[in-house]
Amino acid sequence: MSDVYRTIEAVWKIESTRLIAAIARVTPDIGIAEELEQDALVAALERWPEEGIPENPAPWLMTAAKRRAIDSHRRLSVLMDCFLNAYQQTCNSATSCTIKGGQVPSGHLNRSGLSRMNVVRRFLAISLLVVAAVSGSVSIGLFVLSPAGSLVLFQPQWPVAAVLCWDAFLSFLFFLQHSGMVRRSFRARLKQFIPPWSYSAAYTIASSIVLAAVVVLWQPTGRHLVVLEGLPLRIVQAVSVVAVAFFFWGAIALKGFDPFGLTPIRTHLRGWEEPRPAFVANGPYRWVRHPLYFSILLLLWFSPGLTLDRLLFNILWTAWIWIATRWEERDLESDFGDAYRQYQKRVPMLIPWRAAS
Repeated sequence: MSDVYRTIEAVWKIESTRLIAAIARVTPDIGIAEELEQDALVAALERWPEEGIPENPAPWLMTAAKRRAIDSHRRLSVLMDCFLNAYQQTCNSATSCTIKGGQVPSGHLNRSGLSRMNVVRRFLAISLLVVAAVSGSVSIGLFVLSPAGSLVLFQPQWPVAAVLCWDAFLSFLFFLQHSGMVRRSFRARLKQFIPPWSYSAAYTIASSIVLAAVVVLWQPTGRHLVVLEGLPLRIVQAVSVVAVAFFFWGAIALKGFDPFGLTPIRTHLRGWEEPRPAFVANGPYRWVRHPLYFSILLLLWFSPGLTLDRLLFNILWTAWIWIATRWEERDLESDFGDAYRQYQKRVPMLIPWRAAS
């Protein structure tokens, strides 16, 4: 580590709390103050290695944070003045819709303006929360109540091979989006453009759109390979009920199950820090490391009927679940270290083939 980065680290440890406290005197939102503090750190990391360490590092950081507060306020406040009438104000000489020369109009940065900025931020956060919850619920409802191939909005006269290729394309499109966006490298790049607390909800919305497309655009082949009746049908239905119950048991055992990524938004709106998850294996997690995925596999294969396109669906999605679970395991090892590695030795990954220890 170079001397510059050591200096930045040392100054940051001393001044970070003072920076937040000073910025909080300007903006009443502690979340915004923390974001501006991080922006100042990024500016130091970018400029000090090239320009050299300033004579007074602490005031430099404070100035950088205040400039970013002005820039952030300017963008949001001008949009507020131009497009919203929440405060029954219009663009005038003091708050012009056009900012010339990068200068902030006189009196622009005040508590009233910052209050409007906070209102806009909260409105956007709440809107994102609602959209994520609704889109996630609708897409999962479509997927559960209208399995792939049962909701046909259009049916082109394609040969069976073309139908299967199309269905495989839809599946791989979902796999790419769902597993690609959850990768930490992708998240790190995307968080350069959106607030960190909004990522999980944005991921939910994107996944919901692609999953709904899979359900709506899936093409059935119409060829039944297996149709169960009588006792076999009853057995399959019973296993499906058990799988659903096992899924909900696994979700409850998590004690913080958040399928739509709403928790980061809630903590942001309340001004809390998102808690670091602790590793605990309760309930079905004592028998299998991923009980939710195990339940989905049961529901995939224990179906009263099996068509050619459904067989393709089952094979592709089973393979994807296994591969995606292996990737997720790497992240869990990185998060929880030796505790999770010991857990891996005791408990199977996807199939509970041995008793809990």
